[in-house]
Amino acid sequence: MAVLELGINMIGSEKRFGDEEFYRLALGAIDRFSADRSRSVFVITLFPSPHDFLGASRPAEPWRVILREIVDSLNRPNIHLIEGKDCLDWPGLTHDLVHPADSGHAQIGAKIGAAIIATRSESLSTLNDWAASGNGFQISQKPLQPPQEIQAHVRSPGKATIA
Repeated sequence: MAVLELGINMIGSEKRFGDEEFYRLALGAIDRFSADRSRSVFVITLFPSPHDFLGASRPAEPWRVILREIVDSLNRPNIHLIEGKDCLDWPGLTHDLVHPADSGHAQIGAKIGAAIIATRSESLSTLNDWAASGNGFQISQKPLQPPQEIQAHVRSPGKATIA
């Protein structure tokens, strides 16, 4: 499986990638990752960013359109499109309006996870069987706990503490 979020680091780069160059590079990456039809590939369009504001020097929407067109043109059943704007809202970004805050990472993970699960037929037991085969992946049925030495410093959920 591959999850590809393409474009956000290119759209604002010093190099000033043009639309044609972005198309060529994105097509190459998506084509290469999806060539093995047994591998699911999830292509995420650009997340919200300053490039969505009116008057932005490099609007993001044309690059989202390019990614949609690439996915449509390759027409491979193992490629799945995820709209980045559906994965993250503005409050989920840090002060620079580019990088996700902790809450933004949680939003992204939940949305991408739901998209992956929607395309997969494996049940939790199948995933646990796979994990038990030594693949270095573990699904836990119990809630995660911080290590004992830092538990005393962890704030209780739902209680705001202002220092």
